[in-house]
Amino acid sequence: MRWLRKAAIIPAVAALAVLGTGTQASASSNLGWWYTFSGTGFSTSGAFFDGDLNGYPGVEKITVCDNESDGRGVVAMAESTVSGTTYWVYDQSNDGKCSSASSNMFPEEEWIYVEVCEYAGSNRYNCNEGAWIA
Repeated sequence: MRWLRKAAIIPAVAALAVLGTGTQASASSNLGWWYTFSGTGFSTSGAFFDGDLNGYPGVEKITVCDNESDGRGVVAMAESTVSGTTYWVYDQSNDGKCSSASSNMFPEEEWIYVEVCEYAGSNRYNCNEGAWIA
């Protein structure tokens, strides 16, 4: 029965990654790449949320990549919908390297709200948001 639930979750997570929008999920699942919006659709800058870091169960990792030379950085925010704990990760380099943070950020199976945006100073632009299970 457990494999049946997992088999049903895989297409749902894939659909969230492809569409870039969706409903809540939890931090034990990976969101995949979550891209900022641009004037014509999704940009190449974004964030990846890894709900259970490979080899380290219970450890979440947020990776942020600024892939565009537009004078803006990229920021990702992950927040627990239960405790309100929030993590921010910034990348403003556009140098081919990404920024990341990892730790036991959220309890297992907790719903996490995520937002990825471009930023300049204190202003955020072209945001994309959603949620999943930690």
